[in-house]
Amino acid sequence: TVAFPERGVRIEADRPIEAHGVELTLSGDDHYTIAYLLGNREVGRQQVTPEAGRDGTLKLYLLKLPAAVDRLDTLEIVGRRGDFRYSLGHLRVI
Repeated sequence: TVAFPERGVRIEADRPIEAHGVELTLSGDDHYTIAYLLGNREVGRQQVTPEAGRDGTLKLYLLKLPAAVDRLDTLEIVGRRGDFRYSLGHLRVI
């Protein structure tokens, strides 16, 4: 698990990736914004919100990418609300 500050975490691939979705685990009691980039240009964005009553243990999210996103080379994950103890367990582009 990688803890990260409020300004977020940026994950960069060495080349563009064709994608349909993302599988990731995040701290389960926080809100996040995930931005998808291609060539330093944002091509899509999603919000992740926790289920009511969740604790800070990792929660698995399976996200279908926004319709405009079919390729990406960078993801930016920024914590928005919660206990401000943001963390990423794993990330897999699918």
